[in-house]
Formats: sequence, C-alpha cells, structure tokens
Amino acid sequence: MNTNITAYKRTFGLILAFLSLLLIASSLAFYSFLQTARGPLHPVFGLVKLMTKEEDSKRIIQALDSADPEALKQYRDLVAQFYLLSGDIQFSGKVEQAIISGKTQPLHAKIYHPDNRQGSEQALAPVIIYYHGGGWSSSNIDVNAKMAKQIATTTGAVVVTPQYRLAPEHVYPAALDDAYTALNWVKDNAEHYAWDKNRIIVAGDSAGGNLAAAVALYSRDHQGPFIAAQLLVYPDLQPLVHDYDAELQALGLQPDAEFLSAVGKAYAGSADAQDIYLSPLAANNLQGLPPALVITAGFDLLTKQGEQYAKKLQEQGVIVKTINFPKVGHGFISVVGLLDESDAAIQAMKSFILSL
Repeated sequence: MNTNITAYKRTFGLILAFLSLLLIASSLAFYSFLQTARGPLHPVFGLVKLMTKEEDSKRIIQALDSADPEALKQYRDLVAQFYLLSGDIQFSGKVEQAIISGKTQPLHAKIYHPDNRQGSEQALAPVIIYYHGGGWSSSNIDVNAKMAKQIATTTGAVVVTPQYRLAPEHVYPAALDDAYTALNWVKDNAEHYAWDKNRIIVAGDSAGGNLAAAVALYSRDHQGPFIAAQLLVYPDLQPLVHDYDAELQALGLQPDAEFLSAVGKAYAGSADAQDIYLSPLAANNLQGLPPALVITAGFDLLTKQGEQYAKKLQEQGVIVKTINFPKVGHGFISVVGLLDESDAAIQAMKSFILSL
C-alpha cells in the first residue's frame, strides 16, 4: 500500500515538474516573441498579434470595396470585439443622449457629465468633443463609451461623443461635415449646459484624430467656432498616403499599409489627396491653429504622420506637446482600465488642458 502511494506521489511530482517546465518554456517563448528590433512589445499587443488573422484583414478590405451591407456588418462587429479588452470603468456621473440636427440626417450623440467636472456656476466647464476612431468606416459612440467615461472622469471635462456618418456608404466630406456640425452644436448649446464656449476642445484617435485636426483647420478658415485645443491620438493625417514599414509589416500588427490604404480610399471617395481637410498633413499654412497634444505609439504605422504634423505645427508657432508610448500599438488608448499607457495618455490630456 505504502509502495503504491509512494509511486503515485513520484508520478504526480514528475507531472508537476513537467508542467512547470512547460510553463517556463512557454513563458520564455512568449517573452522572446515580444522582443523586437524596435524594442519590447506590450504583452496585450502580443496577444492581439497572435489573434490577428490575415484573412480577417482581407475580408475587411473586400467589404469596403464591395460595400455589401452584410459584409460591412461583419467587419464592424469584428472591430467592436477589440474594445472588449477594456477593463471595468467606474463612472458616477450622468450620461445624456442628444440629437444634433445634421445636414442630411439627425446625428446621435452622448454627453458625459462627470461628478468631478471642472467649473461651477461661477466657472463654466470645459468640453471635449471626442470623435471615435475606426477608419471612418467602423466603430461607434456605444463601443467607445468606456473610453469616454474615463476621459470625463480623469479630466473633469464634459465629454461629447457625436456619431458621424461612416464610409463607404458616406464618403468625404460627410464625416467632416458631421464633425463640424457637432462643434457648432456644442458652441450653440454652451449656455444651456453651463459649458465654457472658450474652452471647447476637439479630440479623437486614428480616424477621429484626423477629424479633430481637420475640424480645427476648417474652423480657422471659416470664422469659427473657437477651439481652445486639439488632442490628436495616433491620427491618420494623410488617408491616401501611407509609408511602408518593413519592420512593422514583418511583425504582423494591424493596421498595415494595405489596410490603411483601403479605409483611406473608402473614406476619400473621389476627393483630391491634397485637400487639406481630408489630409491635414498636406496643409502648408498651419498658423493660427489651436494648441495641440499629439500622442503616438511605438508599434504604429501612423506614428510618423503624427510626428511630422507636430513638427510642422511647432515650426509655424503653434503650441505643441508630443508623447510617444513605445511599447504599445495602434488602438491602445481604447483599452482603458487594462493598459497603464491608456490611462497615462488620458492623464496627459488632463495635464495639457490645465496647462493652457
């Protein structure tokens, strides 16, 4: 009997030792997988990389080309899954629905009123208009709700998230028109909501960063409304021009040049690539634009565009602050409550706003 127990213990011990070695080997393999010539890649994006399927990217490109409603729905559902990576966000403020009269149809929006909002009856609250990312062709104000709540809670500003029309059903300048309409709506309703019309801030990530930069240009060239600052998170500032990066391509992270080209073409339609409201990076005159915070990621094809735009702004006398998060990839700010870099980026927004 004792002999059998001893044998079982020995066998169990060998199994545990084997599993431990397997775990160590797997950990070392994954650690090596995260080490790149560009530096270490954050484990979350290592997992995203492992989950990324080349056929998914091809299906998305085909959906954009065909504009088939069912294929587009599948594409948008797939993109929405990325936002499930976010952690739990505690938000004790009030969320309000709003309808904005658009050029061709009503625009839905959400307003996030944080309990710790800056301002009182004597000092009006600043407002951040946040345009969501998604290649101008996916995502929406619902899947971005956690990020909006985190921005409102961290900055103490009211956050307004307008839903703009998506490509390829609605090509340029539909999204820009909607983004500018939302800006005017915020200005026109500032007194009603006790908002400070002199502290209206435009912000966005990726395609939304493009819209924020474009709205800042458009507002400057069309007598307002006044914009106090622009917060541009890995913005796509030239939708029809993307440099190939062999190192990032080899890593297999999305979005790659082919994907960015597809969403850019779907949004641009027949527009001129040098149209500055489509491609803010093509603008020669950047004088008179609002102060800009430009946030980029280490593993992102759009980082170069963000850095180039920040440099051009600075050279023309615009106040600019740039921050790069080297270990993460495109989309990182959306993973709130899980990535420290996401929380740090939003904290940087607060610091930038308070510095103005």
